[in-house]
This record gives sequence, C-alpha cells and structure tokens, in this order.
Amino acid sequence: MATAAEDRRSPRNVREWLYDAFGWRSPEAAVEGGGVKTPWWRRLRSGLLLLLLLALLGTAFAAAIGAVIFLAGFLLELATR
Repeated sequence: MATAAEDRRSPRNVREWLYDAFGWRSPEAAVEGGGVKTPWWRRLRSGLLLLLLLALLGTAFAAAIGAVIFLAGFLLELATR
C-alpha cells in the first residue's frame, strides 16, 4: 500500500514528465560573446508571429466593438417600440 509521501511527486519530476510528454526541451545555456547573432529564420518567425498576433487581436477588438454597437441598436429599437 502506498503512503502519502510516495504519492507526492517533487516539482522536478513533474517538470521532467511535462518535458517528455509535450516534447519540450530544458533551457539551454546562453551563448555569450561579440559574434553572437540571432539566426535569420528566428527573426522571420518572430516577425510573422507578431503580425499574426496583431491581426487576431485586431479582429477580436473589431468584433467586440461591432457586438456592442449591434446590441446598443437592438436595445434602442426595443426601447422605442
């Protein structure tokens, strides 16, 4: 029969399990020096993801404003009947 102490997992074991389950990698050591450059494909990926995020947030913001305007008109129409 398992005891309560055996059932608990340390945070490190849970972290390792999550890394294995989702294919995550542990943090890598930082590379230092004067010749360190970010690869071009990482810059491109970051730029594209930033544009995608801005487009999605803009669409959500526009949808929220549209819903408020639609509901305001609907409620105004109900109030004037």
